[in-house]
Amino acid sequence: MDRRVFIVLLLAGCADPSMTPPAITPSAIVQAPTISSILESQSRSEPSTVATPPPVSPSVSSGDMTFDNWRAQFADKAVAAGVPVAVVQRELAGLTPDPTVVSLDRRQPEFSRPVGDYIKGVISDDRVALGRRYRDDLPFLSDVEQRFGVPRDVLLAVWAMESAFGKIQGNNDVIRSLATLAADGRRRAFAETELIAALKIIASGEATRAQLKGSWAGAMGQTQFIPSNFDPTAVDEDGDGKRDIWGSNADSLASAANLLAKGGWRRGEGWAREVILPANFDYSLVEGPRDPWAAWQA
Repeated sequence: MDRRVFIVLLLAGCADPSMTPPAITPSAIVQAPTISSILESQSRSEPSTVATPPPVSPSVSSGDMTFDNWRAQFADKAVAAGVPVAVVQRELAGLTPDPTVVSLDRRQPEFSRPVGDYIKGVISDDRVALGRRYRDDLPFLSDVEQRFGVPRDVLLAVWAMESAFGKIQGNNDVIRSLATLAADGRRRAFAETELIAALKIIASGEATRAQLKGSWAGAMGQTQFIPSNFDPTAVDEDGDGKRDIWGSNADSLASAANLLAKGGWRRGEGWAREVILPANFDYSLVEGPRDPWAAWQA
């Protein structure tokens, strides 16, 4: 007989016959752990290895505590919105507020001057003559009109008013201007939305920080796009593979046409009725109560 079997039988013979083995209940059965349960347990016990590094070092100070506090909070918001951490770190570090932006925001000429004075300041015979020349000389306008349904006269008027046909686009750093407006707080939601959009443009490689020049309010390019309009509406009209609203006349006007079309412009419909005003017309009348059409006809 095998020695091991003999020992087992011997021990069994020595056992107290009054003792009965305990009944095996379902609760007493311990199941062997499965692979999935082991992995699940490990995932609960191990700390997450994915951590977002602080976008902006607290040691980088602008000298303005209010601005620094806003910047630290905004950095996390920008990362959460999909801006790469490296872009947030690079573009916000060392950023300082621009005091002239806040001052200009408080006294915009469109709202602080009578409309007559404003119109006289932006319309001139030379500007009208140049617009008429562009109307006849720019070959891409026919394609833009056909594609988007916006008349060239409207596009040329936008171009003239927004940047003097591309000559005055603004030299402000769009990132700094929008950051200043956001930290100021009066238009924080708007400014933060536009700043995130501007950072995404940089991250995409379609423009560099140096190219993002514009107005103190963050509008940029020849037709003064706000950054959030760039991605959904900017157009590469000249076919060079870039949507260049800063250096390309064709891209700029096609992008403006696309923006108007997506905003509800209806092809073939008039947008206004032209009137000829006397040379000495009192523009202050525009600021007063609205008169019926018959009163203006008189």
